[in-house]
Amino acid sequence: MIELAALIDAAEDVKRLRTQYRESAALKSIAEQLDYLIGVERGFVTDRSRIAAVNIGVIAARNVEDMDLGVAEKLQKLNADIARSYRGEPST
Repeated sequence: MIELAALIDAAEDVKRLRTQYRESAALKSIAEQLDYLIGVERGFVTDRSRIAAVNIGVIAARNVEDMDLGVAEKLQKLNADIARSYRGEPST
């Protein structure tokens, strides 16, 4: 399982960036995916079918690195953790 604190921390980082980049569809998508994962971790969301579609790492690599490299790297690591925890993918 992913640590809830890590998801919340990432969501706060994305929220901060969204105040600076209000029109960013990439940040909106990441925020929505993080909200979904937080809901799953808290037990509010029981439908786990969308976990396979989580792609915050790819979006971060393509769009967030120019905004904030530290946040992008954190999101990419979180995506790898999600892959291992939820999807059973091997670590790289």
